[in-house]
Amino acid sequence: MKIALTNIIVNAIEAMRTQDGQLARSTLLIAGKYVIQIANNGCGISAKKGLI
Repeated sequence: MKIALTNIIVNAIEAMRTQDGQLARSTLLIAGKYVIQIANNGCGISAKKGLI
């Protein structure tokens, strides 16, 4: 899990512009299960092609 999250965050940082990059992360507890959300404003997979 640590390696997977690290890779996701590193990829997000690499996709962002240096001047105005934003990385947001949050954790939630939903129905007894933890949910991790990671978002950035970098280039990447569009919402149409992604899971969102």
